[in-house]
Order: sequence, then structure tokens, then C-alpha cells
Amino acid sequence: MDQTQPAVVQATLSDLNDIIRNNLALARETGCGIPDLRTLRHGVEAALAAPDRYGQYFVIRRQHKVVGQILLQMLFNDWHDGYVLWIDNVFVVPAFRGRGLFHTLYQHTARIARLDTRIVGFRLQVLATNGAAQRVYRKHSMHPNGYLVMEDFWPQHPAIDDSRNTETYRFSPTEPISSTG
Repeated sequence: MDQTQPAVVQATLSDLNDIIRNNLALARETGCGIPDLRTLRHGVEAALAAPDRYGQYFVIRRQHKVVGQILLQMLFNDWHDGYVLWIDNVFVVPAFRGRGLFHTLYQHTARIARLDTRIVGFRLQVLATNGAAQRVYRKHSMHPNGYLVMEDFWPQHPAIDDSRNTETYRFSPTEPISSTG
């Protein structure tokens, strides 16, 4: 693989352990608490097994290890009459930072997203104290929108119920997102 142009590929189940390891490292770095490993494993497996329903990971690998990752999740936004792709679980292994891997991940996913006219843009959340990440995101035309992200998570939640969502979406590296429901 050309070191200057790393390949971005859709993650597969073979990337499960690397993505879990990266997500745990991300949680440690952000100081937002370490997720329950069983819950994290179940969530990553769900996304990898059904990206049209739970979100799609794209990764960059080096020597068969995931060294950069990005998770995209679709959310309809009625104010924009289109879908916003939420960027989540962005992580680049520390030894590979500063080499443009986020840029490569972002440009790859933006190029795909722009093929679908229903997609109106990207959103992500970033820690207010993570100035380095904010500078990187600003270089990619992202900016604070004036809102704070607030949350209320429950300590115990039901297992994922695959029947709860009847409309699914396909996000392909080569095709626009398409509804299958």
C-alpha cells in the first residue's frame, strides 16, 4: 500500500477487536468513562454486521491492524430536509497521528456522501477541552454550531431489538445511500 495514500475500506467483522481496542483507547483519552466491554463488543458487532441499520465503520489498516477509523450514522434533519451523517468514534492510533489519516478518512467519506443528494452534511461532537481535534476539524470546514450536546443514558438498557426499525439504509463505498424499507 502506498504510504502517502492509505486506502480507506469498509470495516468487516475481522476488524472487531481492533475497533474495540481503539474505542477503549478513545474513551481513556477523552476521560468520559470506560464503556462496559460486553456492551461495547455487542454494539461494534451490531454496526459491523448491519451497517445499514446501526452505522458504518470505515478504516485504514497498516500491517493488518486498524490504525484509523470513523463511524458514520445517519439521522434525518427536518430543518434541512435531509440526512446528516454523524461522525462518531473517530480515532487514529497515536503513533500514526499527524500523517493525514483523519483527512483521508474524512475526504473518502465526504466524497461518497456527496453522491447522495439526500445527505446535507456532517456533524460530530468533540470535547470542549480537545483543542487539537478542534483545529483538525476546522481545517475540514467544520465549525461549532452553538449547541451543546446533552445526554441521558440509562445504566441498564434492553438488548438490541432488530424489529424496532423497519426502514434501513445502505451506505456503500461505491453507491449512494439507498432505502431498503
